[in-house]
Amino acid sequence: MKNYYFSTKKMCVGYDKKPLIKEIDLALPKGEILTLIGPNGAGKSTVLKSITGQLQLIEGTVDNVVHVLVRLSVVFCRHS
Repeated sequence: MKNYYFSTKKMCVGYDKKPLIKEIDLALPKGEILTLIGPNGAGKSTVLKSITGQLQLIEGTVDNVVHVLVRLSVVFCRHS
C-alpha cells in the first residue's frame, strides 16, 4: 500500500442507503494524477465525498485515506 495515496475496493456510494454507483475499484499511485470526468449528476462529487469520509460508504472499503486528506486538494470546476 506504500506506493498508493489511496485505494478503494468494491466501493458502493449513494445517499440514504440507496446505491448510486457500485463496485468502484480505484487506486491512485504516488506521482500520478486521477481525473473523474462525467456529466452533471453522474456521481463524481459523491465518489470524492465518499473517499474522504464526508459521506458514509454503502459497501466496500477505502484504504490509506489519511494521506489523501493531508495531501489531496479537490477542486470542483463548473463549466457553463
